[in-house]
Amino acid sequence: MWLQELTLIMEHPYQKQRDAQKEFLEGLSEEDRPFHEQTFRIGNASFRYYHENEPTKEDYLSWLEGLREPMKSDMTKKGYEACRNVLSLKRHSLELKDLGLDAFMKTNLSTDDYDAWCASKTTDR
Repeated sequence: MWLQELTLIMEHPYQKQRDAQKEFLEGLSEEDRPFHEQTFRIGNASFRYYHENEPTKEDYLSWLEGLREPMKSDMTKKGYEACRNVLSLKRHSLELKDLGLDAFMKTNLSTDDYDAWCASKTTDR
């Protein structure tokens, strides 16, 4: 259900950020604009994936079980409230709900944008 609700929404969910992206793009040459438009669409889709989910306390406890020391002790000491926005916890929570990042990006990006995102994961950095 969640995937269908967001299908092909590639704008940033916050108006202030949408305005900043639009202003930035308007300042670019026609030659440079497509790359940055694609970068924003990919980034916005990723932002939505991670930020439109709230991990539960049960997700947190499950996530802790998979962590290695000393990270596990540190995150345990910080507690659920302090860890709710940790990206690896958010991703763990989404994957427990069978909402993996790859499937989300494939559903919410155009084929060209998805292919570019996949290629960016495999380049040497």
